[in-house]
Amino acid sequence: MKHPIGVFFACLVLAFFGCSSDPEIPEPEAPPPEPAGAEPPAVSAAFENQLLQFLGEGAKTTAMAAQGLPYGDFLKQMVNTRAAYDLVLSIWPGNFAADAKNDFGKAIQGWQLALELWGLRISQGDNPTEPDINGFDQYTTYALKELKFETYGKDYLVADYRGRYYLPFDANIGVLLEVAGKSFDTARARILSALDNQVTDKSDPES
Repeated sequence: MKHPIGVFFACLVLAFFGCSSDPEIPEPEAPPPEPAGAEPPAVSAAFENQLLQFLGEGAKTTAMAAQGLPYGDFLKQMVNTRAAYDLVLSIWPGNFAADAKNDFGKAIQGWQLALELWGLRISQGDNPTEPDINGFDQYTTYALKELKFETYGKDYLVADYRGRYYLPFDANIGVLLEVAGKSFDTARARILSALDNQVTDKSDPES
C-alpha cells in the first residue's frame, strides 16, 4: 500500500510541471492615443510681449551690423538687445521652442565676441593667437569653420608668436557679426512658427 503523503506530493509535482512548462507572458499594453484636436500648451501673454520686444531689438542689431555703423553705436544697441534677451530668457517656458532658444543664445554670444574683438582692435591689443592668447579659444569654439586665420612669420617681432595662427581683426569681426545675424534670423523664424502653433494663456493677468 502506497503512503498517502507520497501520493499527495507526487500529484503536486505532476501538476506543477504539467502547468508551468510554457507560461504565457502578457503583451504590454499600447499607450492610449492622444485625444483628437488637443491644443498645444499655452504661453503667457507676458512672455509673448517680451519676446516681441527682444525680436525688435535683435532686428535692429542685425541691421546695424550689416550697415557697418561705428563701434559706439553698435555697443549701445547691443546693451538694449542684451537687456531684452535677459528678460525674455528669465520667463522662457522650459519646454517651448528649445531650438530657437539655443539659436538666440548663439546670436547673443556672436555679437558679444564681435564687440570684444572690435575692442581689441581699437585698443591696439594683440590679435587672438593660438593656443589661447586674447580669447583665441573662445572664438574658435564659436565659429571655427567660418573664421579667417593667418600665420605670423618666422621673423615676427614677438618670438613667442612666430609660426602661430592668429585671427586678423577686420575680417573676423565681420565673420562673427554674420554668423550671429544668421543665428538670430534662424531663431526668429523658428520662434514665430512655434508661436503660430501655441495658444495664449487666458489666465495670465496681462492677457
